Parts: sequence; structure tokens; C-alpha cells
Amino acid sequence: MPARTGDASRSLLVVDVESRSGARRVLEWRARRMAARLGARSHDADRLPQVLLHLPDGIGPSPAWSRKTQVVRTVDRISTSRLKGIYERVFARSFEIVGGSAGKLFPEVCGVGLGQLNLAMMQEYLTSFSLVSSALGDVLDAGEVGACHIVSADVGFSRALARQVSGRAETTSTWPPWRLLEAARLGKSDCSALWPPDPRRAEDAARDAMARVLREHGLEGARPRVLIVSESAPMAQMFSVIEDAISRAGVGPIVRLDSSGAASRSGSAGVTVCRCAPPGALGLRTGLFRAQWRDAQREFRNHPALAALEGSEDSVLLEGLLGYLYVSKFDTQARHVWASDTALELLQPEVVIVGNDRAWAGQAFVHLARRRGIPSVCVQDGVAGDVPFWWWLTADRLAATSAQLVQMLVRHGVGPERCRVTGQPRYDLLSQSGPQDQRAARATLGLDSATFSVLFAVQAMHGPDYVRSVVSALFAVPGIHVMLRPHPGDRRNLYERIMRKHGTGRMTLHRAGDSLTLVRACDVLVTQHSTVMVEAALLGKPAISADFGGLHGPPPVVEAGIATVVRGLEELIREVQGLANAARAPTPPPSRGGHMARETFLGPTDGRAGERVASLVAEALQKGAASNARDRDALEWGAGSVGGSTMWRDGLVR
Repeated sequence: MPARTGDASRSLLVVDVESRSGARRVLEWRARRMAARLGARSHDADRLPQVLLHLPDGIGPSPAWSRKTQVVRTVDRISTSRLKGIYERVFARSFEIVGGSAGKLFPEVCGVGLGQLNLAMMQEYLTSFSLVSSALGDVLDAGEVGACHIVSADVGFSRALARQVSGRAETTSTWPPWRLLEAARLGKSDCSALWPPDPRRAEDAARDAMARVLREHGLEGARPRVLIVSESAPMAQMFSVIEDAISRAGVGPIVRLDSSGAASRSGSAGVTVCRCAPPGALGLRTGLFRAQWRDAQREFRNHPALAALEGSEDSVLLEGLLGYLYVSKFDTQARHVWASDTALELLQPEVVIVGNDRAWAGQAFVHLARRRGIPSVCVQDGVAGDVPFWWWLTADRLAATSAQLVQMLVRHGVGPERCRVTGQPRYDLLSQSGPQDQRAARATLGLDSATFSVLFAVQAMHGPDYVRSVVSALFAVPGIHVMLRPHPGDRRNLYERIMRKHGTGRMTLHRAGDSLTLVRACDVLVTQHSTVMVEAALLGKPAISADFGGLHGPPPVVEAGIATVVRGLEELIREVQGLANAARAPTPPPSRGGHMARETFLGPTDGRAGERVASLVAEALQKGAASNARDRDALEWGAGSVGGSTMWRDGLVR
């Protein structure tokens, strides 16, 4: 029902800086100016303008807004039960989109649908919108709204939120205007279409580049039995343990395609590490798919399944996501698929191992391997959260860190026979740790053995405000040393600027080296959701989760009793100060309940996880012949159809 015009209504400012975090600074600057202007017009303390903030994970405490506004965050409006309901709906909806008739709107490369490669991104996008939309609905239900101003850099979010507000506010505006955002996107597409890229030339360039990399490493036609795909430094460290175990079992040769840039070792005989460019970096940077967006948009709007929904929130949201993928993602992903297919064609491994079969880079290898009849194994990398991203499986088999992930997968339709609890191989390196390790680690790093040291492990998602505010809070604790550790893939010069500002007297920067040495050297770990917290727990080090209002509730490590969460800078200062004061006090043994919670969360930590993964790989090799025959039959049945093979759906949820 339309809101009545009158003095009782008040303005509402919806600020989305989560969906396109790269534009956060500009959006927040504009929103603050708008809020100050709206507040200056209000003379009734009971009718102050409202600001609904939709913030991403990895932010620092927000600076104060105008005192003449009422600010509420989306995360504060969503209860735990409501959040779980959103997750379940998003999970179901994402599979409906990719697996239904609308899924044919996504292009294919080498028989792999780019829609399925972006399933995780789709789930993240739909979840984010559902959170802000749900909170906005509460605000609209709570009182009459005069003017509603939507600040978002995402076309889909702007249009869908405007649709939701339509008829419930006197006026609605978006900034930047969504038509301007859409015109800019179409302009990029049209520019690429002026000189249409040659599809064959683009594909050949990516394939030739991968073939050249393999030749440089002496691997063209190597025929390894095991191909390992590593995308990050922690993965490379994990895979080095697995490679040792596989080699001891007499299985080889092994090739690892490593795009992490990490200087990981691999001392096992029969293991070759092939250094590759990041996913999608090989080949020509053409706008092959970007040039197609205008035509794809027209097809989308005329699609029978969406014609009835034309102009609805669901339709404009999906169109916004599809446009973003065409203009910004598909070209990079296509280059990666071509390069990956070439690697499988030239190497012809008997099994493929990945560390993440849901993100598009690793997932591409799994789908391409399945099309060639090659079995795949995913080794869990990272701490699993009870969110849609962790509820599905692409690989044939999973080596899970603990029963926690297996239970979530089975609850969402994955067959239990596809999962095995092996423990995390990276933790095998910690099984023989002792008190002397801290002294040795500090000597290696050049740190004073007597100083109380705090390791601040930054994640790639953390913005400059988060990093600077945490560093300043740690410096407020007298007598401590800060070990600043950027994420291995974070190349920003932010950390060097922070070092210049604060000096090296109380802080050291640790870009290189492995995280285990840093954890061994520290007295306390501070981070947000990093898996380094698990390593700290295994070494008996206190861990603090500095979480200033993320969207998805407390991290699993907090729920398992492995870390202590703090919600503000003052609380962080008090917690670190207390730990520094108690550093020399005896530590009480963990309770039986706490020990059981950790065991459920961490899985087996007996130093034999690598052996258990090697055993799972050996089983995959033995069953490969039967699997090859079955998959070849399925591939022949699906080949030539408009939508390609449907095997990927069976692989995701069978």
C-alpha cells in the first residue's frame, strides 16, 4: 500500500557497499553527504532519517555518521534462525537457476557451463541481496517512508531494491542512477563489439600458452598418474604433505600445477612442480564474451521462463548478475577453461586432485576431468562454515578435515559414500611440535624471545580501515610486538605504508615464509576468520577473532571454542592486555566438553592425515577404469545437445 504523504513519514537511505566492494569509498562518501543533508532538514527528533547499512565482511568499525540520523546495519536486523532460512532458500534457488531452463542462458566452454562455474558466486550474490532485502522489508513494515534513496554500484541490487520499495515510499531514487550503471555496462560491451574478437584465435592463444608452460617444465606428454591443482600458498603446503604420502605408497609420477606463486618445497621423488600463471592469465585478453552482452541481455528478456517475471525483483536481480559475469568474468574464466583442458589433454593423468572444487578455478578442472573419464578428489582446504558455499560437492570424492563438513553435505543431498574424514594434511606438520619450537621460530624470524608477540593475520577481504584500526588497537597495549602478516595473495602496498607510519620498533612485516613458523613464534593470534586460528589451537596458542559485524554470524572456530570473538576495538585491547598480563600464569587444561568440541571440529590430528588422503587417491585410481567407461557413455549421450551434458548436475548433488 502506498505510504501517505505527510509529516509522519521520514526519509530512508539504503547504503549497499557489500555487493561491489571496490566502489565502497565513493559510495560511503556519497551516502554520508546525503545523510547529513537529510538530517539537516529534519527538526523532529522522533522522525530522524534512517540509514540502513549493508556492509561486507572484513570492515573496520565504521566512523560515526551524522547525529541527526538513525543508523542500523542489516546484520543487526537478521536473527540466526532467519539467516539459516535465507541460506536454505538461496541454496535451492541457485540450483534452480543453473539447472533449469534459465541455465541455458549461460554460455559453455569446452562443454562446461559457465553458469555452473559461477554457482558459488551466484549463491554469495543472492545471499547478500536477501539479507539487505529482508532488513529493508522490516524497516518498511515498521513505519511510513517518505523518500527512499538507494546507494549501490550494482545494477541488479539497485533495480531490485527499487522494485521492492515501489508503492511503499512516496519517492524512490538510486545513486548512481541504475540506468547510468546499465549504460556504462552496455558501453563496455559495445566497445568490445566494435572489433569483434576471433573466438578461434582467443582459444588457440590460451591453449598454446599452457602448452608452452608444460614444455618449459619438460612435461608435455609426461603422463603422470596424479595431477594436483594448487591455487594458494596454504594449498601448496597441504599438497606437499600429500605428495610425500602418495610417493611413499609407491604411486607416481605426480605433477602439481601451482598457480599460488608460493615457494613451496617438494622433496619427494617423482614429483614435479609446474609454476603457472594465475587462473585465466594465460592467453589473449580479449573481450569475446563482453562483446556479447547486449545480445545476451535481449535473449534473457525474451526467455520464456523469465517473460512472466519481467520487471520483477527476481528477474532484474538475475539480469544484473548475468551482465556482471558477461562483462567482467566470463572472458577470464574461458581462458582458464581452455588452458586447463589443454593441460589435461597433454598430461592425461589418471586422477585429478584439487583443494577447492566449488570456486571456479578448481571446479573447471573437475568438470573437464569428468568429461574425459578421469576421477577427481577434493581435499578440504579451509574451515567449513554452515553456509551454501560448503553444502555441495563437484569432485567425485572428498577428503574432509572433520565430520562437520560431511554432515552438512549429507544433509543437503550428497551421498555419504563420496566423503571420507581424513584430517587436514597440513596439520601433520604440527603433530610433533614442542615448547622448543617457539624459540627456534623466533630465532629464524629474528624476534626477541622475551617479548610478548601478537601475530595479526590479515585476510584478502580486509579493507584498509580494518587493518589500520586493528594495528592501532594492538599498539595501544604497552610492551607488545606486532607481527603483521598479509594474506599470501595480497599484493597491496598498504602494509608497507603502515610500516612507514608506525616504524619497525614494535612491528615487523612478514610477507614471505609459511604461516606455521609465524604461529609457532607468536604468543597470541589475532585475525577474523582465517584458518590460521586452527593452527594456533593445535599449538596451544590463544586466538582472537576480531569480527566487527560481519554478515554471516560468528565463525565456526568461535562456536567450537577455538577462538574468542571481540566486536570492538576497546574489547580487543582489553583481551590482548589480559593475555599479556597472564602470559606467565599456568594454563589450565581444557575441559572434556571443550576437547570433544575441538575434536569434532578439527578432525583427527595424529599426523597421519596425508596417509589417509593417499589411500583415498589409490582407491580412486583403482576404480578409474570402471568410472571411465560409465562417464564415456554418459558423455556420448549428452554430446551435441543445446545445453550440453547434464553430468555436472549429477556431480554436484548426486
